Amino acid sequence: MRASTRGVLLGVGLLSGCLGGTPISLPEVPEQSSLLLVQRHEETSHAVFLGGEVESLAVHEDPLWLGLYPFTPSSLGIEPGDDLTTLAPEETQALLPPDAAWDAETPGAPWRSLMTDEGPWMALSIPKMSVDACADLGGCITEDDPWRCNLNCDVPSPVAPALPTFACPPTWREADGPPGSGVVACMPPTPSGADCPQGALRLNTEAACGALSACPAEPGWPAAPVGAVVRYLDPEAASEGDGSIERPWRTLAAALTDAPDGATVLIAEGTLTAGGVLRDKSVRLIGRCPTETHVEAPETALTCEDSQVELTGLHLTSARSEAALLRLTRCQATLSAVDLEGPGTAITATGGVLRASRLRTRADVGIRSEGTDVELDTWDHGGRVGLDATRGSARLAHARLDGRSRASGAGVTLTAVPTATVSDLSAVSFDGVGIQLLGQSRSTRLEDITMTGEAQEAIVAWLVDLSPELPQPTLHLARVGLLDVRRGVQAKGIVLAGEDVVAHAVGGVALSVAPSPVWPAPTVINRMWATGATSPVIDLDDGAATGMVTDVQGSDWLVGPREGDVDVRYVVRTRPDGRLTLRRAYLVPGHHSAYFARCGETWFEDVTVARGSLTGLWIHAEQPSHLTRVRLLGGTEAALEVGVADADCTVGDVLLEEVEFMPCDTCQAGIQVLQGGRLSGRRVSIRGHKRGLSTEGDAEVDLTESALLDNNVGFHLSSIALMERLARGVRLRNARNFEFSSP
Repeated sequence: MRASTRGVLLGVGLLSGCLGGTPISLPEVPEQSSLLLVQRHEETSHAVFLGGEVESLAVHEDPLWLGLYPFTPSSLGIEPGDDLTTLAPEETQALLPPDAAWDAETPGAPWRSLMTDEGPWMALSIPKMSVDACADLGGCITEDDPWRCNLNCDVPSPVAPALPTFACPPTWREADGPPGSGVVACMPPTPSGADCPQGALRLNTEAACGALSACPAEPGWPAAPVGAVVRYLDPEAASEGDGSIERPWRTLAAALTDAPDGATVLIAEGTLTAGGVLRDKSVRLIGRCPTETHVEAPETALTCEDSQVELTGLHLTSARSEAALLRLTRCQATLSAVDLEGPGTAITATGGVLRASRLRTRADVGIRSEGTDVELDTWDHGGRVGLDATRGSARLAHARLDGRSRASGAGVTLTAVPTATVSDLSAVSFDGVGIQLLGQSRSTRLEDITMTGEAQEAIVAWLVDLSPELPQPTLHLARVGLLDVRRGVQAKGIVLAGEDVVAHAVGGVALSVAPSPVWPAPTVINRMWATGATSPVIDLDDGAATGMVTDVQGSDWLVGPREGDVDVRYVVRTRPDGRLTLRRAYLVPGHHSAYFARCGETWFEDVTVARGSLTGLWIHAEQPSHLTRVRLLGGTEAALEVGVADADCTVGDVLLEEVEFMPCDTCQAGIQVLQGGRLSGRRVSIRGHKRGLSTEGDAEVDLTESALLDNNVGFHLSSIALMERLARGVRLRNARNFEFSSP
């Protein structure tokens, strides 16, 4: 019936004893609604839906009932005018009360409103519509309206996931993500590999080398600090003097021995050919500049014990590999504009404090400390090992470390250092580790770090021998770029937090997180771009179950294989006792899948999975997995596979909400639920696959407000028994809506 109030002529006999037609008025009918006309006559009655061409009916001079129903007759599989009292379908169901009802004493009499539970409705039956018959009509049967076919069951398309966003830090530049992704990521500046000559260094943000310190324009002694007690040392003096300006010392040994406590020793240009020892006092040594004042010692240039020493404007060298150029024992040492070169170790420090600014070292080992508080600002080092600190504390800022591709090197090693901060560091060409943390620590911060070198393990915090009685160590990363390194970040038994991380690995994982025997590895990383050449790119599963839940959280991730690399099987892999929460991510699958969850727990929100070789997401888990606003572009086997991976991995629920499987005519299935898998979804859309959703064995599936459209087969089910429950609330429009592997 059309949505208007109109006169209808009741005539043309359908029952015996017909009367002449009598015009009557009918109530206004909303769109997609119908009027059911019922009349009883002695022992017989008729009940027909009005609509279409059926606008006049013969009636007896007996009472009439009129009911308003929020559907059309076709949603029951019948046509307007079909008499419900004469239909004999295989299955029937009771007719529910109408939304509104009226009665009239005779045709043409006024309609009177009555309660909807009054009237003949309860005695009538209607055909029971099967889900496949409803699907053939292009409709769906819903849980909240299970007794009819809803022909207007268009479900809203899933909300598209938000893409990851990156706000580039200062000095970083924008860089396009994978083609077609629409993601714009960030890249840090690439460290320069060019070396600076003796007496010069280059900061990470500078394009050219600059002098450690400017040489005085006038010949003679360097300037003395105001108020200093001054003594003099001249490498070109004719003989050993007393340190006065008239009779300066000629050797460093004499100056360190004879200088009064607290004295400042000014050193003229020239070369001292032997070192010296400072004990139990405070001395300041000031040269003209590192290119004019030199100490060329056969072994150690300066030994400091239980003293305070300041070095400025000096160049120290040694020819012996086992010797340390500067040896500090329980000293308070301050270095400024100092250049140290030698085949061994530039500085060793035991206890005390080492402070240095504008420092250049060229040695096998730059600084090795034991129980020393180390503070370095503006350091340029070339050699196999940069800073190797044990205990004490460490603060390193504005450093450039070049490993020179020597074997088994390390840029920075912190062993049992309770607190450490490394900022504005570039490390290149280390054939070993860029930064490594060993032993018990409390807090380490790495900020504004860039590393390159295909043989380099970039950052390793592999803490396994930790005491559960002490606070768990933490590592914070901020603005870290690991470019073309062998492996990126490897963390074990540590609390890891980071933001703005780029890790491009050429020989291993970009990020590896694992618990230790006594500690889980809680991790939060925001804004990360990770690529790798081997499987997986991000590894959260070291294969060892601990019984502790390792919680990994991330937002704004871009993860995939390196362009052209085919050895990546999984891009992200999670552990059995882990939980991964990922918001705003774009995952590019490897040659198997983008994500493999083995028994762990998965929470995805706003995630896009690019087209993969076999599968997009492979979730075999005993813990709940929740996927909200996820878009999958397909895989040749399945965009999403759900099942049970191992004998020790029991069944877990996979919950989908607002998940879209984009058209893929080469993909076998949008969703494949294996034996033992359980999946439920709301607002799931699968389009353009060979099979929309496929099940095996005793798999359990439940979908609502969903659509499987334009697939070769909508549902490929392991049993016909699944059809009635599974297809309720699902809109189907496929070449074949159902296919079964067994009766």
